[in-house]
Amino acid sequence: MRRLLAAFFTFLIPTLSAYTAPCPGEIGVSAEWLYMLSFYDQPFFVIDSNSMGDPIGPRVSNNQEWHSGYRLEGVYAFCCRPSNDVRLRWTHFPSFSESKSVSGEDLFGILNVPVVPLNSETGTMELRDEFDFHFLDALFSQQVFACGPFQMSLLGGVQYGYLDWYERCLFDDSGASVPVPRLVEIESELWGIGPEIGYDFSYCLWGGLTLTGRGNVTLLVSERKASYFDQDGVMIEASTSNDSYWSMIPTTDLRFGLSYARCFCDCLTVDLEVGYEIISYFNGLDRIYYVDNLNDGSSLDELMNFTLQGFYLHLGAKF
Repeated sequence: MRRLLAAFFTFLIPTLSAYTAPCPGEIGVSAEWLYMLSFYDQPFFVIDSNSMGDPIGPRVSNNQEWHSGYRLEGVYAFCCRPSNDVRLRWTHFPSFSESKSVSGEDLFGILNVPVVPLNSETGTMELRDEFDFHFLDALFSQQVFACGPFQMSLLGGVQYGYLDWYERCLFDDSGASVPVPRLVEIESELWGIGPEIGYDFSYCLWGGLTLTGRGNVTLLVSERKASYFDQDGVMIEASTSNDSYWSMIPTTDLRFGLSYARCFCDCLTVDLEVGYEIISYFNGLDRIYYVDNLNDGSSLDELMNFTLQGFYLHLGAKF
């Protein structure tokens, strides 16, 4: 019981990882379905006021929704002791979006240029966020500990990552006798490559059940771009973009789960695993925003964390 509790608390440490690894000389392949909730630091786009003239009311955020992704992985275990292997892992969330609209008689815009205010307006404000996210891990694994049912390996390699975000905020101005729509478009794009480290573990319970965990930390050397566009009717109030520049951003991928494996014909082992995973890109999103209604060009970059967290279903085979 003490050993089981020790393993349980070990996988709660925030750099855990695991994989049902093939034996020396074997090949492993797997596919995973990911079902995760996305969130970022600043999802608010309008104040829905009830004071008829003053911004007194809740700041409304975009919807948070669940999205599907997938992961493909291949592993080759070398014929040596202690065990080591190489792993290639592709994770992709195809383009997905989230949207929300708010109608009212006293709306205050948050994302527009303040020189031309959007204050106490009647109509409908709609926000739509679109994302495209994928990353590739190439890792070498070296087993460093094996004692009874518990095994642990250290990981080292590189990661390539890509994150694109497009934000569109539209106010229809339907309360005016002659509507003048207001459109704000913001885009952030980032790609990078950098060193990755981590470790994984597994703890065999009983009857083919195994407690697993996996965790990786990466420092991406990244190139990022950002742009901003604000149009009031036919008048363009602002249109700008940042020069591309390089920066460092950390990423993490943490998860734990429960796996069941079964051997067929002494040459094929199939495993099924379910668990929970958190993927984070710190400062991965870049939003340009304007802050002064007297100085037209006063603008800053707001760097925001992007996170996906939720469930995964893993099906793997080794032979």
